[in-house]
Amino acid sequence: MNVCVRLPALFADRIDGLNRIDVSASNVEDALRAVAAGHPNLETLILDRSGAINPVVVIFHNDRQLTMAQLQAAVEDGDEIEIVPAIEGGSGHWDAPTSISSAASNNNVRSQSTVAHRRSVPTSGVTTASCVTTPLVTTLTGCERSN
Repeated sequence: MNVCVRLPALFADRIDGLNRIDVSASNVEDALRAVAAGHPNLETLILDRSGAINPVVVIFHNDRQLTMAQLQAAVEDGDEIEIVPAIEGGSGHWDAPTSISSAASNNNVRSQSTVAHRRSVPTSGVTTASCVTTPLVTTLTGCERSN
């Protein structure tokens, strides 16, 4: 199946600004491996040293976040896969933004395209950091699924 893999600026900068790559694959993981094989400058960002999909990236399939266990999900012609680099660092308490506008003006946003994770995420009020971060990254980068 032919799928489109969307790349963040960090990845695109390594391959002359390409932010979308069309590949042929039967599942999400195969699509990611095809991108890595076709663009060696991205290999260390997509794959870890053992050859597995790098656990520091967040993968979306048709705007649905996948766990590493779901990377074998079948793809269909026209599907979109998006790679979002997970970022962590800092220390202390992380105040989860309550809205997109508060996130944009909040110190939690490190740039317009990245929301930083803190190592110490509060357990009350936030299910997981990715639940808060994912919509912010998508909205702030202006990513939309093409129909």
